[in-house]
Amino acid sequence: SAFAKAVVTRARIPHVCYCHTPTRYLWERRSRNGKLSVKEVIAQPLMHYLRLVDFAAAQRVDKFIANSDWTKQRINTVYRKKSTIVYPPIDTSFFTPPPSQKEPSRPDTFKNKSYFLCVGRITPSKKFDQAIEVFEKLEIPLVIVGTGYESGRLKRMSGKFTKFTGRVTQEELRLHYWIARAVIQPGVEDFGMVAAEAIACGTPVVAFGDGGIREIVRHGENGILYRQQTVESLAEAVRKFLSKKQYWHKGTLQQSVFKFSKENFRAELRREVEDAIALGG
Repeated sequence: SAFAKAVVTRARIPHVCYCHTPTRYLWERRSRNGKLSVKEVIAQPLMHYLRLVDFAAAQRVDKFIANSDWTKQRINTVYRKKSTIVYPPIDTSFFTPPPSQKEPSRPDTFKNKSYFLCVGRITPSKKFDQAIEVFEKLEIPLVIVGTGYESGRLKRMSGKFTKFTGRVTQEELRLHYWIARAVIQPGVEDFGMVAAEAIACGTPVVAFGDGGIREIVRHGENGILYRQQTVESLAEAVRKFLSKKQYWHKGTLQQSVFKFSKENFRAELRREVEDAIALGG
């Protein structure tokens, strides 16, 4: 995380960094309207210094491992370093389709109504506000699982078609995956754990087609991708999903994400570390 890669190793001991993204708050602009706030302007000299420190620390890493091709490209752009890819693990023995054809019992969120689902930290980058706007206009139930400092604002803008669950257990999350018609991902993710978990449970994903999601969702096969990160594009993607009337075979969806299993992760990470040790020795 962040400056962990600044650790100094002894000679002949290789430094391997598994990177989910270059230090985000240093290299990405966070402003919602694309303009810097007064605090951000004042902090610019400090941020510039920290970027120099972060870049210098990255040069001491002997081997970068990226969590996706998207992150691999960002490591090259920001740190000017090459990397290999090892996808993060999801628990494919836990996140599975329902054990029988009988639909699991529903939580009280929308009683017997079917709904769409958003999962994640409730922050501006997730773009859950776009999902709320779309589903309120379409009058389709939407459930948002997660917590975050944007919760208050999003709750104020939501209506009767949006429900918030707050934090849930893994078992409750899996139940939501089982019941949801689809998971909605309007933000850009470096990988996309939620999408991979949902598909492993046999639930398709409707997502903005940028970032690591392109390595998880195949358009028309295990979900729907749309090209512009706007309310209008998301609404059109949802309409396309609803009009498609496609039967999404849960077993086929599950198989499409088996490559993200814990077993594959362990084997690939072990291989990368052994390669680093061989080169360092």
